[in-house]
Amino acid sequence: MSFAFKKFNFFVQNETASNGFPKNSTCHTQGSSALFVGCDNGSVHALDESFNLLYTFNAHGHKVLEVLWLEGRRLLLTVGVEEPGFSSSSLKLWDVDKISLAKQAQQQPTQQPQQPKSSGWTGGSVTVSGPVGGNAAGTVPSGPPQPFKSVKLFSAKYPESDVTAVAAKESVTGGGDSSGSSSGAVGGPGVTVAVGLGSGFVYLLSADLSAKGKIVHTGKISARPEREDLCGVYGLQLQGDADLLSLFVVTESQTLSFNLQTNTKTMLDQQGSRVRGCCALKASLLVVAREAGLFDYSLDTRAGCTVFEGVKTQLEVLRRFLLVVSRDTSPSGVSTAVLSLLDVRNRLVAGSFSVADVRHVMVAWGAVVLITGSGRLFTFTELGLASQLESLFKRSLHKLALDVARAVRVDAATEASIHTQWADHLYSKGEYDAAMAHYIEAIGCLEPSTVIRRFLDAPPHTQPRSIPGSPAHQGPCLCRPHHAAAELLHEAEGRASLKFDAETAVKVLRGAGYPDQALWVAHQACQPEWMLEIMIDDMGDYSQAISFLVEVEGNSRAQCAELVRKYGKALVTHRPVDTTRLLGELCTMGVDTEGTAYAASVADFAHLYSERPTDLMLLCEFILNTSSAPASEPLLYHTLLQLYLTGRMDEGGRDSRGPPGAGRGRGGAAATATAAAVDRASAEERMRRRERALELLSSGWPSHLPSPKYDPDTSLLLCRLSDFHAGLVFLYDKLRLPREVYMSTGDHSALIAATIKYGDGSKGGDTTLWGDVLEHFVAQEGDCTPWVSRMLELIEQGSILPPLVVLQMLAKNKGLQMRVVRGYVARQLQAESSEVARDREAISRLASETASMKAELLKLKTKARVFQNSRCSASSQPLDLPVVHFLCGHSFNVRALGDSDSECPLCGPDFKRVLDIKRSMQIAAMQQDRFFTELRENADGFAVVAEHFGRGLMNMTNAAANPVLGPSS
Repeated sequence: MSFAFKKFNFFVQNETASNGFPKNSTCHTQGSSALFVGCDNGSVHALDESFNLLYTFNAHGHKVLEVLWLEGRRLLLTVGVEEPGFSSSSLKLWDVDKISLAKQAQQQPTQQPQQPKSSGWTGGSVTVSGPVGGNAAGTVPSGPPQPFKSVKLFSAKYPESDVTAVAAKESVTGGGDSSGSSSGAVGGPGVTVAVGLGSGFVYLLSADLSAKGKIVHTGKISARPEREDLCGVYGLQLQGDADLLSLFVVTESQTLSFNLQTNTKTMLDQQGSRVRGCCALKASLLVVAREAGLFDYSLDTRAGCTVFEGVKTQLEVLRRFLLVVSRDTSPSGVSTAVLSLLDVRNRLVAGSFSVADVRHVMVAWGAVVLITGSGRLFTFTELGLASQLESLFKRSLHKLALDVARAVRVDAATEASIHTQWADHLYSKGEYDAAMAHYIEAIGCLEPSTVIRRFLDAPPHTQPRSIPGSPAHQGPCLCRPHHAAAELLHEAEGRASLKFDAETAVKVLRGAGYPDQALWVAHQACQPEWMLEIMIDDMGDYSQAISFLVEVEGNSRAQCAELVRKYGKALVTHRPVDTTRLLGELCTMGVDTEGTAYAASVADFAHLYSERPTDLMLLCEFILNTSSAPASEPLLYHTLLQLYLTGRMDEGGRDSRGPPGAGRGRGGAAATATAAAVDRASAEERMRRRERALELLSSGWPSHLPSPKYDPDTSLLLCRLSDFHAGLVFLYDKLRLPREVYMSTGDHSALIAATIKYGDGSKGGDTTLWGDVLEHFVAQEGDCTPWVSRMLELIEQGSILPPLVVLQMLAKNKGLQMRVVRGYVARQLQAESSEVARDREAISRLASETASMKAELLKLKTKARVFQNSRCSASSQPLDLPVVHFLCGHSFNVRALGDSDSECPLCGPDFKRVLDIKRSMQIAAMQQDRFFTELRENADGFAVVAEHFGRGLMNMTNAAANPVLGPSS
């Protein structure tokens, strides 16, 4: 290890409790959606981000030697052997999307084969919604997966040897799609593959990914040295594109580069590497790990070297880091593997971990993954940039923090933040010139006003210094830090726009005691909110604040209302009349200069008058009297009603210029005088306010409106809480709820009058009100005989309640004398007796008619009918054969009947009328809603039930209602 590297802990180690990583793995590569692991039994395992097994398939018959992922075409490249030995080695391309779909379909078979989905089984295949891996749309066979393309590596022209390294590079020619999507076919040579052998040769292959394309050998390259036996190829890297493709080759004894277009060879170094996986491509440079260090190579020559000692066993690239796996042997002879993550550019070790037994180390899912010999899986994840920078700041390594941030290409704001922290660090050490330099570097995200704030708090300098980047006449500004703001503003007066952050400048100037300058900056920045805050909080000029709000109102009423809502508390306290006048104009409908109508809601400003209810009452009255439809009208009524019903109008001192309380002093004496005046408020004043409350309720609910302009429930609550009886009577009368108010107050005359008014069922009134009022009188403890007699008289006149119901109610009062109800009972009995006599007479008549009809019906059924008519009943002419006789007794010539020989033309209309009556009665019997309506509205419910019972309501069923009634012949 080189001592030039600083050590940090920028990576955190975590262990995955359970994983599906195979124990017989030989190689691995990360795909777009899975980690593919080749095994020594010829299978390939696909793992998800949690390292759980997704699926597996057999790629080669004997062993998988290498796997590579082609992101552009979403294809998996495998190199393996089908049988023991080298002769059966082959290269295959797999469409893993089809394989994944087939595996999912096998695990989740379709349960509704008659409605196949795009990813379910259809017969013996899996439907694919579109081309995958550059192939045309089709189906995935249900049997073992087949490679997309395949080729044998060795032949008579290409002798066999052990495969030691594989590299692949995607390229597009012939109009192919290079977007990396699998939605279209790819034409022309799509993939260039280099296979390194232990014999020192590199075989080049080209894969045409079109529908009829094949994988063919395009040549072989010799990387063997002239006089050495160490010729095995242990590292391959392809760089460039189809037009200019180059190949890096690392053998046991040398490092080479080949231009595949010109077939030229370049010797880069007489040293190679005897360890597989000890080279990687980083930023177009080949990095080779050797025991002495890390060596960089371009296509032409060696580019540099980084001293990092140790026996290297593997080299990987993780973003800006180099992952170096080295072997370390302790004095006791125990060998351990050391994982080091190097940021070579910034000369730091981002993490170093020692592991006793390492089987595989890889980069997957943006982290380092380590598999031990016992099968344990560890991940090493990089901390966030903020945590890394914080660690560097704690060690005062601001320069290194800036280099790290630039290495990951942070935005300008983050880089400016680092400059600011570095400048703050230097400022705290008293290095003001150096701090100023870094403050200037942050200009753009850090405004000059921030620098002014810092130097306002700094001690005066002994030597005159100039502000970098400022005019020469502003040189002595920092010598007099408390005049820096004034100097800066003096220079800015001639500019069209401010060159610094206005918000920070305002804060600095207000904190330094320069309200006039802060007001000027706020005005230049067009920030009325800042201006108003300065006028009120810093300058205390409430008159100027009111004038400013009037100007804002002329431009934007909505903006003015928002400003008053935020800052109006102090204005109401010190200038109540002027503020109330302004709010009155804002809450009435008006038009802005842009032509838009706007009216503010008084609810937005009610909190400003918590200590001045009288002013709020005047404001609400002004709005109601001057606006036909003010905003938030119900809330306006509720607020004003609550103010009218308030027992005491306690408030602070009033403005001496206001009409109420004019001429009163200010301060504590005025408050005392006001409190005393409020305490001496007479009952007449409260009575006047209550009269105005009743007028408010009346004006808000005129007779021609079905509903009020306010919420009656809220108004009732306010009236009840304030014991405002007149308001309760008005509202209950409008709501047609007399029982709630009159029964509680004992106003019997008004209760009876309200019952007559709201209990008339013929006008839509509530007839149950009569029973409730009568029960109320019966339940009284005192003598209520006059009121009961009056109620009985009214009930008897309108036949409102059945006598039995009335007597049951009266019986509840044990003290009620018989003389009160004697006349009522006698008259009701007499009326009932007369009605019973009439009913008996009708019953006798109907019984006689029914008996006569039954006798006639029996006679027609059992005896022959003799017709002795000699003349036609229609034309009064003599009857001539043929003659038609009807059972009703009428006889007709056939020529007189015409086509109507099925019924008597004289009796038929009467019979039809009877059938229509019967049909209408049956239809009416099915109208149950009408029955319940009449039962609810009629005082005599028994009569309603009897009437509908006679119509057959109780006999109707669904079966009886279904047939269609028609005339009978």
